[in-house]
Amino acid sequence: MLTYKLGERLLNAPLGFLAVIILVHRTYYFACNVPYMNNTLLASVLILFSVLALLGYFQLPSISRSGVLGMILGFTVLGCPGTQFFILVTPLAILLVRWRERRRVVWQALTVTVAAVVIIAPWTIRNYLIFDEFVPVRTGTGMLAFTGVVAVAGAVDPNLVQSVVKPSWSEKNPRSAVMLANRKNDRIALENFQMLYIAEEVNPHRLNIMNEAQRDAWFLREAKVFLAEHPFLSIQLAAAKIEVFVRKVGRFGVLVFAFAILGGALSIRHYPIMILAFWVGTYIAPFSLIICYYIRYRSPIEPLLVIISLFAVHRLSTIFCNCIKFQSKYFAAKRNSISV
Repeated sequence: MLTYKLGERLLNAPLGFLAVIILVHRTYYFACNVPYMNNTLLASVLILFSVLALLGYFQLPSISRSGVLGMILGFTVLGCPGTQFFILVTPLAILLVRWRERRRVVWQALTVTVAAVVIIAPWTIRNYLIFDEFVPVRTGTGMLAFTGVVAVAGAVDPNLVQSVVKPSWSEKNPRSAVMLANRKNDRIALENFQMLYIAEEVNPHRLNIMNEAQRDAWFLREAKVFLAEHPFLSIQLAAAKIEVFVRKVGRFGVLVFAFAILGGALSIRHYPIMILAFWVGTYIAPFSLIICYYIRYRSPIEPLLVIISLFAVHRLSTIFCNCIKFQSKYFAAKRNSISV
């Protein structure tokens, strides 16, 4: 229902209906037990509510609507931590789109940020009190980034891992290593290597007193150091990981992704689609570090990919029709001049 509503408002009713058909395509959206992924579907719903709130704000900008948008973004981040960058992108986009109304727009953009932070704050404070670390929503990024960067790179070239502990399997190149890491047993082997690595590198007493957030922060620092020391290999790994994300839902998903890129490129001067493209970009960016093991990693953003891809179809068809009309008028004028 929300996907149809979004498609109808941004494009037209037929394309909104087509977006729904694409999402419920049996071999596409429901391929991997989606009916059982309640959290993932909730994340999709929250993202769609955020988009509709964004459209409502641009339809009639006001402090109250910016506050509603910020609150919905806050709840969206609580339900889907991968959308945390939406809170940064949205106020900046509002400032850029409506920069001529400087006085009003600054307060409205600030309201979006404050409202979102207020919704998230209780959970952030709770995390700080428990973990003694600043964790806006939840931990886990560091461990996933370490596996996707250091562990996989160690499988390609064990000499790159400074610790005496090495991954238990190896592969000849970055792409094949990333692909192999998607297999359950090989992924578990990398996760085991991760725990052996920290046990070897961290003092036992310190390791025993480290909580979940502190361990995650330690793994994230290790991944950042590796990225800085081996940029070329990291870029190769990132390309392979983005490929995994794109291909996660099969050939049809690749086609949708390709048209979504085209839609983002064609969204100049179409501000709502342009902002959605930035949202999608910030959602996907971490997957240059994290391997997209499961379809549920991609599913929350799928409705936006479909809408942006259909925008590309709509824009291309409009351009094509305009070209046909122009040609018809041109030849008609030419025939008239000849007859005269």
